[in-house]
Amino acid sequence: MSYIVAVLDVESMGLYGDAFSYGIVIGDSNGNVIEEIYKYSEANYKYAKRVGKKKDVDWIEVNVTPHLGESNSEELTRDFIYDWIDLNKRYPNIKLFADVPFPVETNFITLALETWVEFDSIMEFSPYPLLDVTSFRLARNLPDYYERLENELPIHNALNDARQSYRGLVQVIGN
Repeated sequence: MSYIVAVLDVESMGLYGDAFSYGIVIGDSNGNVIEEIYKYSEANYKYAKRVGKKKDVDWIEVNVTPHLGESNSEELTRDFIYDWIDLNKRYPNIKLFADVPFPVETNFITLALETWVEFDSIMEFSPYPLLDVTSFRLARNLPDYYERLENELPIHNALNDARQSYRGLVQVIGN
């Protein structure tokens, strides 16, 4: 039996810095991609760059900035909550995964919930549980790192990273 999963990747200014981009791949457990979502907020990026640590900013400028694309989000955390609510409506019982979700994805989701969801509704809209792709892979004695396919490049683009993680997940849960 196939079920629907979503794999999230977030780009942020260092492991504990502010997020500025996310990608989500939605597919079934057999590896059939249904849709993809990519959001990048230039406003969030400028803020993250302004308050980020110099070593993080320098690394991001070289390794991430060239792959961001056009800004398509004014408020990243709000967009994520709206995307997640929409996905839940269209795909009841969807499961959310991320590759090593702590601290980047967990901090991003926490901020999104605290900012845009009333406290009494957090459990209703929370992507719970957030499951870890790497833990699933290691439990099956599969490597936590594996070569990328062409559509998973360049690295450090949130959508490309989510694509690779989705493929790695399907290797474990696929039928």
